[in-house]
Amino acid sequence: MANPLLIGSLAAALASPGMASSQPAAPPAPAPKSEKIAVPGGRLYLEECGAGRAIVLLHDGLLHSVAWDAVWPGLCGRYHVVRYDRRGFGRSDPPTKAFSPVEDLAAVLEHAKIPQTTVVGCSSGAALAVDFAIHHPELVESLVLIGAVVHGMPSSAFFDERGTRNNAPLQKGDVRAAAKNWSEDRFQIGGKNEAARRKVLATLASNPQNLRYSGEFELRFKTPAIARLAEIHVPTLILDGELDIPDVHAMSGAIQAGIWGSRREVIAGVGHLVPLEAPANLNSRIVAFLEAHRVAAVPERTLASYAGRYEIWGSTAEVALRDGRLTLTLPAEKELPLFASSETTFFMILWGETEIEFTKDSAGAVTGFLFRQGGQSQTARRLLSG
Repeated sequence: MANPLLIGSLAAALASPGMASSQPAAPPAPAPKSEKIAVPGGRLYLEECGAGRAIVLLHDGLLHSVAWDAVWPGLCGRYHVVRYDRRGFGRSDPPTKAFSPVEDLAAVLEHAKIPQTTVVGCSSGAALAVDFAIHHPELVESLVLIGAVVHGMPSSAFFDERGTRNNAPLQKGDVRAAAKNWSEDRFQIGGKNEAARRKVLATLASNPQNLRYSGEFELRFKTPAIARLAEIHVPTLILDGELDIPDVHAMSGAIQAGIWGSRREVIAGVGHLVPLEAPANLNSRIVAFLEAHRVAAVPERTLASYAGRYEIWGSTAEVALRDGRLTLTLPAEKELPLFASSETTFFMILWGETEIEFTKDSAGAVTGFLFRQGGQSQTARRLLSG
């Protein structure tokens, strides 16, 4: 959900008197570029634009990177954005032997000289984003998962039968009929967006390889992501179209439960392909989420100084240091991740915008914290050890 306070403060800052004259003009962003890059056993088609904080866009398993056409321009003006066609889709080479989609993504980031990124994935692109966050956590700053599926969670018979039915014309070589089936699918495009349906039809009719991609050469991990979601420790936003198929809602719910401290939002009136149906809405949600949730690096020694027991709401809360990360356990709640926005201030995203600010005395000793949520604040007092 867009943060109105954030958007308002940004607008106010930009409109402040003298702002334009007191700030140097921003350097022009690099012009968008496209190229094919080599990966073991093939080449990937890649596009880059913008400058600054990095975002990589991962398309779904039906279209290719053109799915981001209406989202891409708005992000390019703010960030360094990369999108690419995964193997077997669009303009990238088809796979001819075993390969790892996770390592392909790592190669894309290395080529683009991106040390850490927000990964935005749609559908099977979200599944790849989750796998990547598990196996390359050092490269991931945050996650935005749209219409997400997750490896290791089986689909329903209803889901499988619908895919078989839509693809049936391919058995007779009729690509356009299969493309038409998918373009008219009520779960893919949930609303009355005829432009989005035409985009699906035209893309699939001109890229039959997308429809025929089987994933047979993809290397999968022995322990699938569904069993390893708790290993992900980055701010995570999960977005679903209200009219998407129930399987996707079930998988998104499983991801939300597995990545504890993540946030899930449902976008009204749209189906699975949110980037096509509601690009402006999606763009604003991505920007608001990223701008409100910048994670700062804090020395572990500083984090350790906050660990302890605190009195709040007439009960006891505990702040703990787990594997270099702070967690907060409130009365009757599961241990919650705290993400640093500065050396003293931390945020949670599970319950909307929640902030924890640690307080210190004149000698630098931690005395407690302020718990802020929904315009209200509560003081927690640090308890002496023992």
